Amino acid sequence: MPNSGPTSGQAALGSAANFTKAQRVNDRTYVVDLAPAFNIGAVPNGGYVAGHFLAVALAHVAKHGHKHVISAHWDFLDRSKPGRGTMVVEELKIARNMSVLSISLYQDGQLTEAPWVSPGARRIIVGSITCRDMATETGPSLDGRFKTEYPPQPADLELLPLGKDPNWERFTPKNFRPNKNCHMYEQTGGSRPDGLRDLWLEYTSGDLIKNLDLAYLADITPAMGTFQLQTAEIDDPSATKGTSFWYPTLNIHMDFLKSLPEEGSRWLRLRNTVKETKNGRYGCDVDIFDAEGDLVARARHVALIMDMSRNMAKRKPAKSANL
Repeated sequence: MPNSGPTSGQAALGSAANFTKAQRVNDRTYVVDLAPAFNIGAVPNGGYVAGHFLAVALAHVAKHGHKHVISAHWDFLDRSKPGRGTMVVEELKIARNMSVLSISLYQDGQLTEAPWVSPGARRIIVGSITCRDMATETGPSLDGRFKTEYPPQPADLELLPLGKDPNWERFTPKNFRPNKNCHMYEQTGGSRPDGLRDLWLEYTSGDLIKNLDLAYLADITPAMGTFQLQTAEIDDPSATKGTSFWYPTLNIHMDFLKSLPEEGSRWLRLRNTVKETKNGRYGCDVDIFDAEGDLVARARHVALIMDMSRNMAKRKPAKSANL
C-alpha cells in the first residue's frame, strides 16, 4: 500500500516542527536528527527533511535579523535515512536585508568532531535558502485577480472536526495509508478534475502549525493526488489493493508569502494539483492557505512514480547516486 505518513504502527507524535532541531557544532556546520516517525517506508518524508534546512538557515542568519525564509529550493540527490545528519552551510550572500545560503545534507562519511564530514563524502540533499524579515518588507502589493474555475466550498472550522459541516468530511483514503499525524477533510460534493483536491488539515495531536511545518505539510499530498489519478479510471478500487508505489521527490521549490502567527495556527487549507503524469514522472503544485483565505506558501514538486521495492532496496556504495 502506498505510504503518505508515519510508518505503520507508530502513533501520531505531534507536529513536524517539534521534531525539527538543529545543533550548531561550528561556524558553518549543524547536526540534525531525522525522526523515523516521519518515514515513508525506509526513507524520511522529503518535506520533513526539507524543514531541517529551514531550521538551519534561520539559526544561521538569526544574528542578521532575517527571521523568515521567503524562498527555498531543494534537490534530492539520493535517499536520506532516519537518524543523524550533518548539514554544512555556504554563505552565498549576506546583506543588510537578505541572506542566501547553500546548505548540504550529509549522512555518509559523518564524523563526531571537526571537520565533521570526511573528504569526498556524498551529499544527499542540497538546498538554496533565501531569508529576510517579512515585517520589514516594503513595495507594491498587487492582486492578479485570478479566479479559480473550481473554488472550494466554504467551511465552518467549528463544525468541521465534529463532522457537522455539510460541505466537508474526514478524508479516508482508499488503498492508501493515511497520514496519522494529521486530520484531513475533503469536500463532499461538486465536480472537479481528478487531479485537483482541496483539503483542510489540522494536527492530530492538537499542536498548532508553525512556519517550520510548512515544508512537511506541502509534501504529504502530492503522492495522494498522483495515486488518485492512477486509480481514477479503475471501476473497482480494490483492483489496486496490494499494489505498492513510491513517489520519490526529485526537487521541490517553495515560495513563502505570509508568515504564520508566532504561536501557530490550528488550520490550513491545501490545494493539490496534478495535471498529468508522463512516463513515470509528474509535477505537482501545492498552494497553502490560512483560515482567512490568504495564500501562505506555494510549492512545486517534481517526482517519480516507482515500485515501493526501490524504497526498501539495499543502499548502494557511496559513489553511487542512484535512487
